[in-house]
Amino acid sequence: MPIFFFIVIAIHNAGTGDPGWTEKPSANRGHQILLQPSENPLIKSYELAQDLAGEAFETIGLARGERRAEARRQARGEGKPLPEKRQHVPPSKWRAEERRKAQAEKKRTLGDAQDEAKAAVENGRDLAKATVKKSRKRAVKEARARKQRTARETAKMIRRRETAEAEAVQHEKAADAANALKREIVAEVAALEPTVKGYEVRAEEAAEKYRAETAARKAEEEKRARIIQERQQAEQVLNATKAEKSDLAAQLRQMVQHRGQEEKAAAEAQAARLTEEKRLQEAEE
Repeated sequence: MPIFFFIVIAIHNAGTGDPGWTEKPSANRGHQILLQPSENPLIKSYELAQDLAGEAFETIGLARGERRAEARRQARGEGKPLPEKRQHVPPSKWRAEERRKAQAEKKRTLGDAQDEAKAAVENGRDLAKATVKKSRKRAVKEARARKQRTARETAKMIRRRETAEAEAVQHEKAADAANALKREIVAEVAALEPTVKGYEVRAEEAAEKYRAETAARKAEEEKRARIIQERQQAEQVLNATKAEKSDLAAQLRQMVQHRGQEEKAAAEAQAARLTEEKRLQEAEE
């Protein structure tokens, strides 16, 4: 009998105050008070003891066992086949059965895992195929976009090159016109040089004549007024010649400066055209 059964009996006896004492008359008509266990209701009814034990230990998780004896009595009273009695299972057989169940569970779990792995692999393959397909479509789309962008950039570079070439042609024309103007001015200056030299010679001659007349003025006072007048005229001619020479020199400097500016502009245009051609070549590559 389990230990908790005795504990339940003690609890029950403490609650009822009936430990199982009984009074029995003797052969001589005496009375004897005996402790008769069979008089204890828990010992008298094993089912009642089980019920009370289940109620007492229900709070700590010990449940009452199955009512096999009652089921057999009920089947016997009704004339039905009796349920099979529980047979003792040796630990070795129990461990073998548990091991068999564990192996079966292991096989089932492994099979489920393999099935899930196969399904995951198939899903992964489908996903990979779909991903590759999407990647190809995206790559083709990006390649087309790059091609269109490159075509637009190439057209833009070509327009810039044409514009630069037109500007370079205009600058070259302007430089040629400036060179022609310079040549004309140089020719005019060269044509004026004999005249200027003639003025200088005449001025020198007039000065010599003035000096000679001054030397002779002491002898000829009457010719002084005429000599002074010629000297003044000679000086006016010389000043006019010098002023004209200064103007020509200033014009020549301006022409040279303008020519330098035109050459600088032509060089900048040439550099810009080379730069644009280089950019266009890089874009085409």
